[in-house]
Amino acid sequence: MKGKTYSLFGDNNTTDEYYRASKGLTNLFLQRYPDEKGLLVQIQKAGGNTSFLSKLSDRHVDKSLISFIKKTLQESLSVYTPGIKQHLKTLPLSQRLDGILRTKEDQYHLYMLEIESDNRIYYRI
Repeated sequence: MKGKTYSLFGDNNTTDEYYRASKGLTNLFLQRYPDEKGLLVQIQKAGGNTSFLSKLSDRHVDKSLISFIKKTLQESLSVYTPGIKQHLKTLPLSQRLDGILRTKEDQYHLYMLEIESDNRIYYRI
């Protein structure tokens, strides 16, 4: 099953590898930034998500951390987002102003990481 912009299947027949990768990447980033909620805030700020949690935080974006995260995500998750560049090229001018429709590949990757982080934090509540 392949979507217009991304697929959780990548080159596989199941989503198992995506979820393994997502969990492994989150573990990697938590080694560098061990505060789960703090990492989530960093991801949200970098992805442009100004959630309530992000607004409450007085922390600034850790540019070094975000640079490392984006580079690592690009290397690891681009197999799940093969259609984004083509999708952006084909958007009519009227839709290029829509922030959701013009989501770039690195933002998709950050959203993927954000979902995994949310699940880890709020699953325990």
